[in-house]
Amino acid sequence: MKRKIGIIFIMGCLLGLTGCQSEELSNQIVEPIEETSSEALDKPKVEQESELPGDTLSAAVESAVEENPYFTVSREEASIDILLSDCVCEYADTDFQIYSKFIYYDKETFPYCGTVVYMQTPTDSMQIFPAQDYGVDQENGVIYFASGDENDSFVSVYKYFVEEISGDINISGAKVISTYLVEEWIADTYELALKEGSDNFSDFRLRIMSLEYEQGDVILGGKASGIYFDTGERYHIDWELNDTKDTACEENIVPHVFKVYDEEKDAEVFKACQEAFDLIEQGDRSVIVGQANMHWREGFNAAARYQRADVNGDGLPELIIGKTLNDLQRIPIDYIFAYTGGMAKTVELVYMDLNDYTEWLFLGSGGDLIYDYSDHGEMQYGGYTRYQFDENWQQQALDKLVIYDFYDTDYYDEEEDAWYKEHYPDTYGSRGGGYYFFKGSPIVNEESGVVSDWSLEEITEEEFVEIYYEMTGFDFFEENTDF
Repeated sequence: MKRKIGIIFIMGCLLGLTGCQSEELSNQIVEPIEETSSEALDKPKVEQESELPGDTLSAAVESAVEENPYFTVSREEASIDILLSDCVCEYADTDFQIYSKFIYYDKETFPYCGTVVYMQTPTDSMQIFPAQDYGVDQENGVIYFASGDENDSFVSVYKYFVEEISGDINISGAKVISTYLVEEWIADTYELALKEGSDNFSDFRLRIMSLEYEQGDVILGGKASGIYFDTGERYHIDWELNDTKDTACEENIVPHVFKVYDEEKDAEVFKACQEAFDLIEQGDRSVIVGQANMHWREGFNAAARYQRADVNGDGLPELIIGKTLNDLQRIPIDYIFAYTGGMAKTVELVYMDLNDYTEWLFLGSGGDLIYDYSDHGEMQYGGYTRYQFDENWQQQALDKLVIYDFYDTDYYDEEEDAWYKEHYPDTYGSRGGGYYFFKGSPIVNEESGVVSDWSLEEITEEEFVEIYYEMTGFDFFEENTDF
């Protein structure tokens, strides 16, 4: 029988994100700078968020904080002092304490963001910033970190713990999971051939989702994926590792199964999801995992428009954030966040678009995601594609509407007129200027499963306007005044 404990974890983003000096913010260990003077700051009393085991331990931790009330996080020429009294104490015994603190991006004082984890003993200290995916073993005083490269591709899982060496209590580390191990797990699960001496996968992703005890052994669990070179397909697994015995729980390394939530059966999950989204709408971003590379627009919260809808079919709503464009009802989507179910860092960024709104995704009134791409020049074009996300947050096209608006023939010179007739033989080339309306169905490549083209069927203006309203809930010509 497994006994489950709470695990604090932070998951790295699924996408390559911009801002916050992303090239500098890959997971790394940074030795803390020596404190300049304890008189510069008041000596605070530690206010722990979790109950510590006994007065002796509390006194030991308070004594440690009295000696070192803060630590310094540095990047390039910027640094910031973090008071331990402002941190969450993730773990504490008389020899080893682990603290965490979310640092908000500040352009003037510290232009970086993410969670810093600080570890200390009476004779040693270490910090990791930004800490992406991590979990704390409360019974054994071990913290597990999953790190990624500058593109958020998984690199390794290390664990850190204390051991006495020549009378000093030092922080030591050991590798727990490597990319080679994940490669073997995926290949064995899906019976994929591995070539010796060459890379077989790219863009590994790994998340620590649970830490449990089974008959005294520590069992780590999570999910992982990688793109197999030979097929170009991403393969997903759920995994478990017995870290005490340093062996994989092979019976529990299986293909990942997409979970669909039921509002009654999973009432606690829905409640936790709502509470996490409420915090974000109130400006608290500490519940969002993997923010190291995220850039939030200046003044974004004041102008933000929030919507909630299930856009990947798992039953749970997602939090959709955008800003109104030119007083239109359609709100271009900047961010989509999904609830991931962690004990502390529960929300993950799964979609981001910070382009200039020449093409953008918006949420229709019926809950459909619509991709808007328009071009207004010597002819006017509008394409409106209905999408949904799959469980891996890949967009899947369902259908689309297309509108062409050509000027009359006397608008174009002789060369332009010939070009449009050649490239649009079934519209301008046969009937001249005016509106043309189409509805489209995707043509999917059987081998790759990717939409390779569209099958278009011409429809009337009335049919076009009606279908657009069904897709979006909006009147086409009121919302698209350029046509």
